[in-house]
Amino acid sequence: MLLRLFWALTLGLAAVFSFVAASSSVAGQEPADAAAAQDNGETEQRALLRQVQQTEQLLQDSKWLEAAEQFEAAWELACAGSDPLLEERGADVRQLSAGQTDVVAGGRARLEQLYRSTAAEFKTEYARQFEAAAQQKLRPVLSTGNAIELRRLALRYQFTAAGRTGLKTLARLFADRGDFLEAAVVLERVRLSETDSVRLLLQTAWCYAMSGLRQDAADLSALARSERFTANLAADGVAGALLADIERLLTSPVVAGTSDRKSTRLNSSHQIISYAVFCLKK
Repeated sequence: MLLRLFWALTLGLAAVFSFVAASSSVAGQEPADAAAAQDNGETEQRALLRQVQQTEQLLQDSKWLEAAEQFEAAWELACAGSDPLLEERGADVRQLSAGQTDVVAGGRARLEQLYRSTAAEFKTEYARQFEAAAQQKLRPVLSTGNAIELRRLALRYQFTAAGRTGLKTLARLFADRGDFLEAAVVLERVRLSETDSVRLLLQTAWCYAMSGLRQDAADLSALARSERFTANLAADGVAGALLADIERLLTSPVVAGTSDRKSTRLNSSHQIISYAVFCLKK
């Protein structure tokens, strides 16, 4: 009897120790997994920054062909990370001055700045190498209207004309369902490449106004009225209509917060303008 009791106690204690050991192992595994994930992320970020530096050097040396190839490889790596649209909606966006925003997103932000400021020869070479591939990827998605896939591919190829068309289409999809802030964020990415388009500038401002972000809309409207865009604004009837509607929205109590964003859109005096805002023509 005593012998059986001894063995029962022994087996019971062994089971307890085994459970505690297993629990400790699982508890220790979670921090280890988190540390490994962090290490992988840091490794990818260092690899991206190295590629960005190589691109910068090639651009300084005016090696347009090699620079375009290196830029594309770096951008592909950058797009494999988190969604830049989601980052722009969070605390990673900081206002710099009227009409200018920047994204604190490491290598991706540097690549966007590089493209924005680099020579026309580089942009021509980049389009020559990658425009056809972008069109091939985006054409079927544009025809089906798959918003998730359109978002992914349009961001991936945002430096091509096909990618910018995809982003404009995505912005229109957002606006059609009343998500004007999302539409404005998407159009901001198009503006990285189409910096001289007063219509695009005012399309973005209109979306900010419709979302209730009065200061953002006012800043972009002021930029559109500046000397830089005077001639283009006078020649573009749609841009002029947009500017007038933005001014009306900025003085509307609905935009000031007395109603929701969707009712703001439905009460707009420009029902026809919604097509003009998101048409794919420049």
